[in-house]
Amino acid sequence: MVRVEAVVSLVTGILGALPWTALGSGCGDCWCVVANGSQCPRWRPQNYSLDSALLAALTAQEATNAPQLSCNPYEDPTCDTSPPLSPYNATSGAVCALKYSVEDCSSYSLVTLPSRAAAVEAAATGSPGLTVTHTGSCGVCSTAQDLAVYMSITDMTAAGERCATLALVSEDLGLECYLSLGYTEACSRIWLYDGLYDARACARDCAGSLDDPYNLPPDCALNPCLQCDEDQAGPIFQRFAGRTRRRSGIESAIQRPCNTVARVRQVACPFAPPLV
Repeated sequence: MVRVEAVVSLVTGILGALPWTALGSGCGDCWCVVANGSQCPRWRPQNYSLDSALLAALTAQEATNAPQLSCNPYEDPTCDTSPPLSPYNATSGAVCALKYSVEDCSSYSLVTLPSRAAAVEAAATGSPGLTVTHTGSCGVCSTAQDLAVYMSITDMTAAGERCATLALVSEDLGLECYLSLGYTEACSRIWLYDGLYDARACARDCAGSLDDPYNLPPDCALNPCLQCDEDQAGPIFQRFAGRTRRRSGIESAIQRPCNTVARVRQVACPFAPPLV
């Protein structure tokens, strides 16, 4: 264990600039990046991190069809989940919903629908236990358990740094680290593979961003490290993870363009009054 900790200490300096370890926002008073000529939205993503009842309720729920991941999509272009991911189109307007079949909301299935309107119609015409949990198709991080982790850790700073560093020592150690945060195994794996890919693809950009905030003034552009992650690793991560904070309407430490942040209200059970 001493040897592992020594290696962790050695490479922490390299990883210190990677996307999960950048500093806070560096521009503007708005929670999102406002387009030219636009105003900051009157609504803002919610911070659920202190709502212990909601987090506990979501963590206890069981997905009946959660996709599993047994390959690395950053290395294998034929990689898919089991069951397979829904046909993916980043601009299709699809949404991921949790469909509860019993009123105690103890279990649910993940359902990808073509649009938010289709979800509203389904809920009104025969699926009252259906609630949209994020925009985009469902993926390995779309479960209620992973939602609870996203809610409780609004910034993956220290936790992400340690897990990604351990993954460079051993993938098994890295996976155990993500699992210890509460993620499901499949979601832990896509975080693991994303971090390993970033360490290779974005090392040069991140080395020059050691002291940069997430967003750079005056126009709130992402720092080079985060931009590299967005361009190089982001498409595969979003495809497989499904859930991100901006897609889920959850407060994030990174300012994103306002029109990319979904307005979604998270609830523990659509049959009951919201816990938040």
